[in-house]
Amino acid sequence: MTDITIIGSGNMARAIGTRAVAAGRSVQILDRTPENAAKLAAELGGTTGSGGLSEVPEGDIVVLALYFGPAKEVATHFGDTLSGKTVVEISNPIDTETFDALVVAPGTSAADVSGPTTRESKVSMLIGLLISTTVLPLSVSPKCVATSLAGPK
Repeated sequence: MTDITIIGSGNMARAIGTRAVAAGRSVQILDRTPENAAKLAAELGGTTGSGGLSEVPEGDIVVLALYFGPAKEVATHFGDTLSGKTVVEISNPIDTETFDALVVAPGTSAADVSGPTTRESKVSMLIGLLISTTVLPLSVSPKCVATSLAGPK
């Protein structure tokens, strides 16, 4: 069984994956480019697996380590596959063309338009997460994932 699936293979995926592996968690890296996922999985070591977006997210916790637009697309792509899982969406809804504006309408939030389309998933919006300098104690229930990813109390 896989504890955590991280979708994406960039800096945040690397930081979260590094902490998860250091905490003894089994990790699966998925990416639209399977070669990038395999490269990160090899770098992380342990029993880290990898694959493309045609693979099923195996983790009880699924981290969408992607920009806002792709995170929405991936959540929609996996849909009911995410049912019953804790989904952690870490992006900011920023315009990646200009980095000067948000892509959500005034008076709404990214939580209104992001995340899986299934109601059975738990979606945690972690805006501005600075995971690379924290410890990742993942010995708590998935419902506490936002607190756990932020570090010890």
